[in-house]
Amino acid sequence: MFKNIRTNIIVRITITIFLLYLLFTFINWNEFILTSHNANLILLFFLVLFFFMNILIKSLRWNIILRGYEIKEPIKRSFFLYWVGSFFNNFFPTSVGGDSYKFLAMYNIWPERMAAIGSSLVLDRMIGIGMTIPLPILTGWFFLGQSQRFDLLYWGYSIGVFIVFLILAVVWSAARSFGSDMLAKIKSSIIRKILSIIDVFFSYHDRTGLWLAIAISIVLFLLSCLFYLLCFKAFGEQIGFMHLIFILPIISVAAALPISINGLGVKEGLSVFLFSMFGVSLEAAFAVALTARVLFIIATSTGGIAYLFVRPAAVSGDHS
Repeated sequence: MFKNIRTNIIVRITITIFLLYLLFTFINWNEFILTSHNANLILLFFLVLFFFMNILIKSLRWNIILRGYEIKEPIKRSFFLYWVGSFFNNFFPTSVGGDSYKFLAMYNIWPERMAAIGSSLVLDRMIGIGMTIPLPILTGWFFLGQSQRFDLLYWGYSIGVFIVFLILAVVWSAARSFGSDMLAKIKSSIIRKILSIIDVFFSYHDRTGLWLAIAISIVLFLLSCLFYLLCFKAFGEQIGFMHLIFILPIISVAAALPISINGLGVKEGLSVFLFSMFGVSLEAAFAVALTARVLFIIATSTGGIAYLFVRPAAVSGDHS
């Protein structure tokens, strides 16, 4: 088991290095240095506050989902766990490090609600990414016909989303029909735990909380668009809000794939490719992608400091 984990990490590190190498070969470094030199540093400094706001709003969404599973947690602790979890995301593929930390910390406080905790994390992730997936299909209609490269991207993405949603619909139906029966027959403890999470996941009935979590996800996405809009402005570039609505969900979906360390290389490479399709220079697109990464690391590194000195159960008291 540990050998497989080590192999997977080595493979993802290799892929990350390879993707970054490819990206670096396309960048004119003289232009990049000039673009970076002319950046509005004051605006970039204030943009780091976006990531703290992002963590706060995401923790509020997760707190609402937890309450739908009758796990009533103080907002302070939800924020603390999301904050520290964001720090661990810097070292693992996708966001598995942060989710693992949140799961273990919550399990120590609510040991009898393991399945509900796991389901809350799955639902939080699904709402966070799922709500934005259709947006490129809807907004892409406005840009069809501008270039053959864009048309291929649009139809490829649309067909891919359709296939994935079709598969998910089949799995959803099967899990609803056979989840409990399968759980009773499976002997493997790991598979039983996974199926128990699925079983609890489908028992989520807090519709008000679900719609509120969806609304929060939409607000988060619009804030992300605003962040990139201001980030491009800091580097003296202009990009349309509709362009961002098309591009950012594609980047988020690709970065969530477990092929590199926290999407490193995937996110930056796609940012350069997609932003350049709408007239942004490669150097400016890379500068924005790199800035977003650096500001994220700066903001989430403070979560590492909190992890060293504060126990999760000590935040707003223990569960009893």
